[in-house]
Amino acid sequence: MNRREFLKNGLVFTASAGTLLTGLESFAEEKPALPKQPKRIFLTIDDGPSYYTEQILRNLNGENAIFYFIGKQLKTQREKAYKVLEAGSIIGNHSYTHPDFKRVSFASAKEQFEKTEELIEEAYAHLGIRRIRKFFRFPYGSSRADIKEFIKSQESEIQFWDIDTLDWRYYSKKSPLSAGTIMKNCSEAQDGDIVLVHERGFTTAQIIPFYVNSRKYDLAIPFMAQDKMPELY
Repeated sequence: MNRREFLKNGLVFTASAGTLLTGLESFAEEKPALPKQPKRIFLTIDDGPSYYTEQILRNLNGENAIFYFIGKQLKTQREKAYKVLEAGSIIGNHSYTHPDFKRVSFASAKEQFEKTEELIEEAYAHLGIRRIRKFFRFPYGSSRADIKEFIKSQESEIQFWDIDTLDWRYYSKKSPLSAGTIMKNCSEAQDGDIVLVHERGFTTAQIIPFYVNSRKYDLAIPFMAQDKMPELY
């Protein structure tokens, strides 16, 4: 899948009306540039549901995203899950307690997946929404072959990302990043990219509005349509 498509602007050479031409002389006139098509990106939001979920939905202003929920948080904040689904977005599985899957046993990893799946299924069933596709994201992107194989056997698609905005580092004490650096990361998203952000205050107030309001990006992707999703890993 070609995720980097660029528009090419051309020049058309014309002679100005009423102008005398001598020999082979001509004038080049630049053709007005075609309006650039917005880059389609797939926004994925990790670590909810949280205090910020509902404000994120408001700031999305009707656009779609995949919300990767942590099961333990979902268990106590089901109403927020319902609002995400009612808004037309998708809920993905981000484990039950957000462990590093390289450091847990297979049995524990299986439980992390299944407990969260059960909660997600309940949320869809509560609203009578058919869950067409299932998505899973490893916490920290830390995966293992045997666990990958199991998750795929459950008809769940594993999704990583193309652009890590590093938004969480805005609050990091050990390795903080400035707002400017994080927003620069955001602006590097290209057509077809999967973008990773987290449910945080900075993301809610700055990053979500940036993507929604910018003419450079299009988030209005019908995630429920099977032929519209990007290639996964």
